[in-house]
Amino acid sequence: MTASSLAAAHQFEFGISQQIRAESNIFGGSPEKAIADGVYLLSPSVEVSGRIGEFEGGRYSLAYRPSYLFYFISDDVDGLDNRASADLEFTLTPADRLRANSSYVEYSSVQAISQENPGGGFDVLPEDQGKTIRALANITYSREQTRKSRFSLDFNFQDYSYPESRNVGNKSIAASGSYTRAISPRLMLGAGLTARYRIFAEQPQYGIGSSTVTISNLNILGSYALSRTLSFEFMGGPSLIRTEPGAVVGAETPPSGSDLTYFMNLLLNLSRKNSDYRASYRRDEDASGGSNRTSVADTFSGSARLRIDEFWRVGGNIGWNRRQTVDSYVYSDDQGNQLPFSQVSQLDRAWVGLTATRLLGEKFLLTMGFRYQRWLDYVVGGVQRPTQDNFTGSLRLDYEFDPIAF
Repeated sequence: MTASSLAAAHQFEFGISQQIRAESNIFGGSPEKAIADGVYLLSPSVEVSGRIGEFEGGRYSLAYRPSYLFYFISDDVDGLDNRASADLEFTLTPADRLRANSSYVEYSSVQAISQENPGGGFDVLPEDQGKTIRALANITYSREQTRKSRFSLDFNFQDYSYPESRNVGNKSIAASGSYTRAISPRLMLGAGLTARYRIFAEQPQYGIGSSTVTISNLNILGSYALSRTLSFEFMGGPSLIRTEPGAVVGAETPPSGSDLTYFMNLLLNLSRKNSDYRASYRRDEDASGGSNRTSVADTFSGSARLRIDEFWRVGGNIGWNRRQTVDSYVYSDDQGNQLPFSQVSQLDRAWVGLTATRLLGEKFLLTMGFRYQRWLDYVVGGVQRPTQDNFTGSLRLDYEFDPIAF
């Protein structure tokens, strides 16, 4: 089969991954209750991709990866995780493109400190019981008005839920628009505007109704190529967070509040023949904390990937994260007295991770990993909680079968 016919065909890919992971604190509890355990993961993966014939330049990709987890010591935490994604891309005209993507993730909440995010950090939830489910969808339209300018519109939906736990889920919709223009071959500048509306679930066990948050963010966009291998990207500007607290049974509804802050994303990339380096700072809304208010998170991170030879790859990442949340409402005690309540939560974490990958054959890939995470500062309601450490070591073997074109 020729390369051109392969490129036009639909393709089915199947793989399987096995991993053994050991952690020093699998539940993320206090140091006095730290429980070490190991887990075996079996993860088959299926992906179907190809060209959509009715549209010139149209492509699609559908992927699904379940994971079966078996813990060595702990009871009642074995289970099934699910991950699925879908991507569509259409070239409507030489200047217009439309892209849609969605993802679904479901895992046991006890794994919150084991689920690594793109920045290298972990999620930490107040309750390690039940499931964590995230369903995300995004639609982006872009138009290259000229060879130097580009306009885009983006619509986003998020659904975070935590069945069978006291973590608080939420749903949100957002829209954003941006315009960028190449000032020179190296410099690009632009501006963007984002608005998001988020509604948090009720907490009937505490008599607290649903709360809402509206976020407006004005961004200045820019990128500059310092050299052929070194580039800098910037996005940031003022942000207004408007909070409507939920009503409390037996008490007056707390007043609304507004906070003026900023969101920012700085990225420095260095790409060489056999290595890639990345350093970033990000300040943004954090909706995954499992509380009933939007958090603001600051994250510094750095990563490196090196190709040693045709068989070995090594990588590493290091980072620091701070997540701050303020919950304020009025509640009634057992005697019917109305009492104000305000709880400030702050969690500072730092981590470092190392990986080494060995190509064992044309289809086999062996990955060894180590990660250390420390909770530097954990404050809830003005009370300092004990710091925690978590060591994780893993060994993973991946095998990819030959793709099938059809």
